[in-house]
Amino acid sequence: METSKHSLIPKTDTSKPSMSPKNTPFHTLDELKAGLRFLTTLLKEEATQLDRQDLIALMNNQGVSQNQVYKNVNTMKDLGLIQETETQRGNIKSVHTHLTPKGRQVAELANKLKKTLT
Repeated sequence: METSKHSLIPKTDTSKPSMSPKNTPFHTLDELKAGLRFLTTLLKEEATQLDRQDLIALMNNQGVSQNQVYKNVNTMKDLGLIQETETQRGNIKSVHTHLTPKGRQVAELANKLKKTLT
């Protein structure tokens, strides 16, 4: 390791970007308000049948705002934890949110944490 003119202070290599803890998917999920609650809700069988508006209503009953639900949806999609499907019946469009295999695995772990803590 190379040192600066002050021999006790090591020089750092600034040519490579660092992978700080704030740049990880874990940190992104950790910073997301009600993210674990959102995932464990989607893990429940009845939640798989809900369209977006019903999911928002269910999350509202758990103290999560509509704005926060949309933030969760966007973040979870970016992390590859959920996918959405749209269906159209006449002029009515429905959006359903489903866990991906990776999302299901994370949600099951979150559910275990929840059960351990309660």
